[in-house]
Amino acid sequence: MAYGSLMTKQIRSSGNNNHGVLDNGAKAGQAGKFGDSIVTKLQQAVTVPITKSLDSINKNQMSLGGWFRVDEPSDTGHRRNGAYLLEDQSGGEQNPDGWVFAVWTDAGGIGLAWGKKKVKPGVWTHITGIYDSKKIHLYINGELDVSSPKEGKVTQVAVPLGLGKYGGETYVGGMDEVFLYNRALSVDELKTIMKSFDVALTVSSRDKLATCWASLKQIDRIF
Repeated sequence: MAYGSLMTKQIRSSGNNNHGVLDNGAKAGQAGKFGDSIVTKLQQAVTVPITKSLDSINKNQMSLGGWFRVDEPSDTGHRRNGAYLLEDQSGGEQNPDGWVFAVWTDAGGIGLAWGKKKVKPGVWTHITGIYDSKKIHLYINGELDVSSPKEGKVTQVAVPLGLGKYGGETYVGGMDEVFLYNRALSVDELKTIMKSFDVALTVSSRDKLATCWASLKQIDRIF
């Protein structure tokens, strides 16, 4: 699954029916890291309904990430509550300028990787969470920030994926070339993806939930 240049209130992903919807005035077609992006403000988001491919994140591996630009203090990010999240830490958490990646599994509930690196506001930063069946890892700009032990299969939940909002919490900023895989990316694959999805076409499509953000823009400019 991947999202990018948006021209309508419905966002089409790359063939897996993971069609996101812009909520409460979230802006499409804004200047991004590569071409256009999505920008969300208070109580705005992209909601991705439940689909079979979204539910395929039910094994003991996954990867979630993209380019993000935090424009104002935020207290959330991208979450399928009870399954996984990748979020900007809030003011009351361990590192208000850092991020956190978490996975819920059938082996002991939630595991969290609290980021230690500070992410500069207003700057596009590549942020990725990877779960490889033994540990959860948080990467900032392709470099490992922190890892935490975790095992088990990702919990199945009957809730949608929210990009930019959870409950009353809000992510304020931009997002570009967001991706979700049902396997653990290698570091080499991650660094390839960072060069833009045009380049990432060289990454193996095995177990990937989408082709690429850039190719979707080239096809019809609509998700």
